[in-house]
Amino acid sequence: MNFRRPLLAAVSLAALGSGMLFAPPRSEAMPQFAQATGLQCSACHTMVPLLNSYGRYVQRTAYSAIPRESLDKTFPLWIDEALNYDSSAGSGTGTPRYDGGNLAIHAIGYAAPNITYHAQQFITQGSQSGGLDTLWIAYNDLLSPNSHLFAGKVENPAPSIYSQDFDLDGPSASSTIVGEHDWGATYDNRWGTKYAFVNKGLDLEAAYLL
Repeated sequence: MNFRRPLLAAVSLAALGSGMLFAPPRSEAMPQFAQATGLQCSACHTMVPLLNSYGRYVQRTAYSAIPRESLDKTFPLWIDEALNYDSSAGSGTGTPRYDGGNLAIHAIGYAAPNITYHAQQFITQGSQSGGLDTLWIAYNDLLSPNSHLFAGKVENPAPSIYSQDFDLDGPSASSTIVGEHDWGATYDNRWGTKYAFVNKGLDLEAAYLL
């Protein structure tokens, strides 16, 4: 009796099972947007959570780029797990660093016809107890449909390349300097208010943040 074929099949199944069990978790895009628009994640992301130009447009319009009647049909809560990594691995010790201990609960949607909101509470962040990442509400017709006024814990106005970064060290890894300051020192979301005028490719933002 030839035992090689059943043995090979058993080994293959074991390898597949262990790969599924120990593979890094896959970051998911916001499911509400996919459900509301019928689009794939790639419509907004180059690689989740990194945003492309359309994804940044949706983000900067406080999600009002998604019609209310479409977004209201979705369930406003979801839980996601994200994988962070060290993009500079190999330049030093060569040992890659990964951190899959980022579990968060989100709430997103319309509170009223022109008012949107987003809340994100980390359950674990960096494999430790998590904190409040995002908590804002936005009025999306202040002076025109292109005007968006945010209040709460909002994203700091920043160059597009820093939007939704998933590097363990963030912008500080590149030592990007703005004036006399390392940009990483002001990268985190902050309490305050922000105004954004967004018209196609034009994005003008001003904020007062703590």
